[in-house]
Amino acid sequence: MLGAARVAEALSWPARVFSIALKPLGLETLAPFLYALLLATIFYMGARLVRREDIDRVVTSSLVALWALVLVLIGVAMVATR
Repeated sequence: MLGAARVAEALSWPARVFSIALKPLGLETLAPFLYALLLATIFYMGARLVRREDIDRVVTSSLVALWALVLVLIGVAMVATR
């Protein structure tokens, strides 16, 4: 059970980043849904790519896309909270 709690905690911090980034726009309640949509999109795109390319390339591109989005949201949150 401890492992499941750690996984849940690890997956929840990007939702908090979404919430912080969307707070100045008044859309923080949409953060969990947008995060779920992002994850679903990444997994869907990854599943389509697995059929055509090797798994290392899929994982790398998905992680890069996720981190790029997180960094953009952090930047938006920093600018919005000035």
